[in-house]
Amino acid sequence: MSHIVIIEIKKDGAKFADLQEAVAAFKVDHATLVAVSETDDYNSSLEVTGDLKQSQSLNTTNDGFVVTRTWTDERWASFNGDDSRPELAEGWTRIVK
Repeated sequence: MSHIVIIEIKKDGAKFADLQEAVAAFKVDHATLVAVSETDDYNSSLEVTGDLKQSQSLNTTNDGFVVTRTWTDERWASFNGDDSRPELAEGWTRIVK
């Protein structure tokens, strides 16, 4: 059985025209935060192995984006057991649904 996690990432006061603009702004604001790039690298490696599938879309209020992640059971157990999440840059929030 797979596990689905939906994460909404928003920037206070922002209005993005499309997903690419939102993701680009996130990357610029987080360029110096090692934990965020390490998490991206880890997730990318899991996509290669098939342990994680991800999709992104602009959120309904255009102030951020939604990441939908589908984890295999094995990787979900590993991920879910780790409570550490990278802190976000000022003005950004994360809502896990």
